[in-house]
Amino acid sequence: MPTALIFGASGGIGRALVERLAADGWTVGAVSRHPGDLAGLTDHRYEADVTDAFAVSQAVYAAAQE
Repeated sequence: MPTALIFGASGGIGRALVERLAADGWTVGAVSRHPGDLAGLTDHRYEADVTDAFAVSQAVYAAAQE
């Protein structure tokens, strides 16, 4: 099964991409500065600000562990 990790998933293009990939059967991880905004979108939610390299690394690592 294909897998994707989408940053900026709480709105706009990012959210639409998560919804579309999930509908197409992908396993999708969603990353946002505000993970509460991701409720109901996917079971794989992560918090990170893309301007913080360490936070991005942590999100990628956490997603890879699942």
